[in-house]
Amino acid sequence: MSYYEYRVVPAPKEAPRTKGVKDTAARFALGLEEALNAEGRDAWEYQRSETLVVSASQGFLRKTVTETVTVLIYRRWVDTVEAAPAQDGAAQWQTQLNAQRDAPQAHDAPIAASDAPAPEPRKTGSLSAKRAPDGALRPVPGAARD
Repeated sequence: MSYYEYRVVPAPKEAPRTKGVKDTAARFALGLEEALNAEGRDAWEYQRSETLVVSASQGFLRKTVTETVTVLIYRRWVDTVEAAPAQDGAAQWQTQLNAQRDAPQAHDAPIAASDAPAPEPRKTGSLSAKRAPDGALRPVPGAARD
C-alpha cells in the first residue's frame, strides 16, 4: 500500500541578511526559497502554507496568550512493499525477545591474555592536609599537587 507522508515545519519569521540583497521583501523571498529548496532536496514536495491560531500559557499560573503561527506543509509519496500479515502483540514481543537473546553480548567476548606484567602504579608526591575541628580533612595551602 502506498501513501503520502506529510511534514509540517514553521515558516521563517525573519528575513536573513544576504550579501547583495538590500530590499526586505527580496531578503524574505530568498529565505523562503532556501527553506523550500532544503526540503525539496530530501524529496519533499511543497503542498501549501497554513496560518493557525495557537493558545498557550507562557508559564505557571500565567495568562493564556494567543499567537498566530504560519507553517509550511510538505508531502512525499511513500511506496511500500506488501508486508507479511501483522503479528499480534504477544507474537511481536516474542520475536523481539528472541532477537535480543540471540544477539552477541559485549560480556561474551573472550578476554585476551597478556604475558606482559601489569604496569606499576604511578607514584605521586604526597599531599599535605590537616584535620579540621569538625573531623574533615582540609588541604594545606601551597602544598604540591599533581
